[in-house]
Amino acid sequence: MHAKRIISFLLALLTACSLAGCKEPPENPEEPTGSVEGPEPEGKPFALVQDFAPEYLALTDVTEQIQSVVAAIPSTRIPEESSATEFTTQEQLAGYIAQYDDVGRTGDTQILLNEEGFCFTGYDNFRLEGGSNRYFFLANPAYSGHTVITQRGIVYNAETDALYVLLDYTNKIYADYEPNGYYQQAVRDTKTAYYVAALNLAAFTEPVEQILFVTPEERPITRTDIGYSVVGYDETYKALPFFDYANGGVAPVIYSFPSTQAAGEMQIQSVADANALTAYLDQYHDIVDRTEDTVIMAPGIVDYNHREAGLYNISEHALLNLFLAASELNSQKTLACAQFSFKLDWYTRYNCGQFYDEQTQTVYIYLSYGQNHTENEKFSDRALVEENSKGTYAILSVAFHADSLEKVKNVVIVLPEVKAE
Repeated sequence: MHAKRIISFLLALLTACSLAGCKEPPENPEEPTGSVEGPEPEGKPFALVQDFAPEYLALTDVTEQIQSVVAAIPSTRIPEESSATEFTTQEQLAGYIAQYDDVGRTGDTQILLNEEGFCFTGYDNFRLEGGSNRYFFLANPAYSGHTVITQRGIVYNAETDALYVLLDYTNKIYADYEPNGYYQQAVRDTKTAYYVAALNLAAFTEPVEQILFVTPEERPITRTDIGYSVVGYDETYKALPFFDYANGGVAPVIYSFPSTQAAGEMQIQSVADANALTAYLDQYHDIVDRTEDTVIMAPGIVDYNHREAGLYNISEHALLNLFLAASELNSQKTLACAQFSFKLDWYTRYNCGQFYDEQTQTVYIYLSYGQNHTENEKFSDRALVEENSKGTYAILSVAFHADSLEKVKNVVIVLPEVKAE
């Protein structure tokens, strides 16, 4: 679970090192005067933070005509209202960073802003050359503190002479760019993110009366347009065509844990968000210590960490996140995707077992037993788990390939085969 974080951090570090033009911020940066919003401008504000509206997508796309970057400053301090404040000097930007960059890598942010351009290294690493850049500091209570933001595009309204900078979330999280030891702190402490937007309008010849930075479009955390159920083991569905992600199907991942509470009849429930997932864990994951656990759930992201185990899944599309319980499950065993071998030309490939019924638009996902729960916990907890576990519960997350979004209307989880001892 921690390998992906190490790789992400190394990549970010290499990128930062390559930006030799950046320098350390001033030793005594200028503090912002007043609030994030700055003084109230006369007349219509030149820059605003705007909520997303679908009609913006129909405006003229001018992305290729305007060079721009958007860099992030994750923070523990949530602003009271949204604002877009234009600034012009490195000292002003250094003041914003000193005031709000207070999570994890505090002090690692480097900036260079002068007549030659803009260089920013921190959670993001950006360079925008040119002396005609315009700079804006963005604040919004709605901005996610976990999900990395990107630019979706820039559109122009000729009737109002307004530029709309469309922002969007990626399926990456800021905590993955933290050095070892800061991940948990970043997840727990971060409440929002501020953004620095730099735009070069030198090649754009149309008049610009206003710039609006459009908040990312709201997207579902888990799919609510799809049916789901759980059934006991059944060989029948193995005769259906295999439906793996690489060939336009689905990709399931699963995390299971021991509990002092014996499960009743089979049940499967949607997990709407991080609060819902945390509630299930608090209720049933009650044997071993979870004080260091972290949970992130966002559109296209589920990232739950428990010691060296947990659940991680990302997608460009909404995931299907589910909670599973059944009395049939072995209370000492973990659950995993069942592995099936498939002959492909000259080699054999092993894949998680998922099969598709085109007539009913249903995908069947087979589970199997993995190692004992004690293998996912500390050695000192072995007896604690073995003596107290009365049931096994699970969290599943299913990612959908773009080609399967409309194909799949139902997901059925097939419990492991019960074999004689």
